Amino acid sequence: MTTDISNTEPKQVYFKAYTHLSQLEAALEHLNNEDLVKFEISILGKFDQFYRDRNIDASENSGIIKTYWKQTYGSLTYASLNNPQFGDLFIVGSLASTFLYEIDGKPLGMLSAGPNGIFRGIGATEAQVNINLKMLNIGDYLLIFRGVEADLEDYKRLLEEH
Repeated sequence: MTTDISNTEPKQVYFKAYTHLSQLEAALEHLNNEDLVKFEISILGKFDQFYRDRNIDASENSGIIKTYWKQTYGSLTYASLNNPQFGDLFIVGSLASTFLYEIDGKPLGMLSAGPNGIFRGIGATEAQVNINLKMLNIGDYLLIFRGVEADLEDYKRLLEEH
């Protein structure tokens, strides 16, 4: 049996950072009318920024964030974890299972270099990784698209116009 991989385009990754939850919500609403089935979409953020944006007292209960994403955007895969470099994080979407993948009994996203390795593993350049992890560290939300380059260009344009 042979497999024809000549028509398989390599997937590319695109990151867009948002300072406030309202900006991310507006971008997602803007994209809601588009056919996003072609993409793997994830949102990565810090608990404390989410609580500030929603005017909620800081809490140990990540259920508030999970409930928010489920109510706002339907049935999405969700994970929460504590990373020594970034603190308490949530990840919504296709990368959630990757952040929870265990190495020696510990979720990959909980390792110091976990987010870096995950981003490099999905095809991000070192420059993309460095810039976006800095943005995450200062509290920005990361909207992450992964798909074929030709399709990503349309969404990059939509997000930049928005």
